[in-house]
Amino acid sequence: MANDEKTSDNSFIESYLVDFKNSDIQNFNYEDGTPVNETTKKLLYSLIENKEFTKLKDFISDNQISLSFEENKTLKLSTYNTRRSENVTHTKRQYHLKYGYYKGKKTGYRKEWSSLLTCRATIDTRNGKVLSTNGASISYNGANFGTAFTPYMSNASTSHKVTGFNTVYFTGSYNMYAKVKVKISGIPLGATLDFGGAFTEYRGKL
Repeated sequence: MANDEKTSDNSFIESYLVDFKNSDIQNFNYEDGTPVNETTKKLLYSLIENKEFTKLKDFISDNQISLSFEENKTLKLSTYNTRRSENVTHTKRQYHLKYGYYKGKKTGYRKEWSSLLTCRATIDTRNGKVLSTNGASISYNGANFGTAFTPYMSNASTSHKVTGFNTVYFTGSYNMYAKVKVKISGIPLGATLDFGGAFTEYRGKL
């Protein structure tokens, strides 16, 4: 175990899981977006319910898994609505835990953060038809990198489109980095650690 890797501080993921468990929709996927199988999902739920946060974090990073949850602000549809259309927002938060790389080599520094994908669309209030998608944004809305690093997101991009009568597809991608702001073992002050690319998507109804 090198440097400050695998810290015993589980406050970040513990706080994230409070919102995760209270959310509308919960997802367990690999970092490439592929859903985990039922056996893996049951194991993850067991670790969460038993509050085995250290084991959970090790399993997530060893298997390149991300946890995400969604909040959908749904409209009450009615043919009597006086407003013919309404803007709606769907959000997806995703937890990441990855090792940083320096000059192409894996370091002992494992860090965690969560991203926020915000999806915006306009819906017909009478029948739920998606009239348009109005943009998407991707950002990180929390991070636990310690005092030695300053995390930042780069190369962020999003896409959005209507895919059916009441369905949409939103994506967000970016690269996560961290600047070394104090002297640490083996890595010079001011160096940049690369935590790789991240991708998140929402595909479904609004």
